[in-house]
Amino acid sequence: NTRTMLFFNFLNRNITDEFQPLFEIICISEAFFLLVFPAVAIPILQAVWRTTSYHRNIRLHVVVFIIFALIYTLARIIILCHQYF
Repeated sequence: NTRTMLFFNFLNRNITDEFQPLFEIICISEAFFLLVFPAVAIPILQAVWRTTSYHRNIRLHVVVFIIFALIYTLARIIILCHQYF
């Protein structure tokens, strides 16, 4: 009985080359949003952490959520590079 990892990352250039114009537009727009998100999220993270109008636990929840979103964004960029190149 061998264990195998379920791998959902089936898209790569070999499969998507026949849909090249559409896939390129989708890939570029996704990369744009993934690269813009940290530029927007980091100032929001700093502003939320520095404010005193919210309770510390609420600020901590928001900061942790933004950090998880940044980690997801980094992981998605890595997967997108793997799919594209």
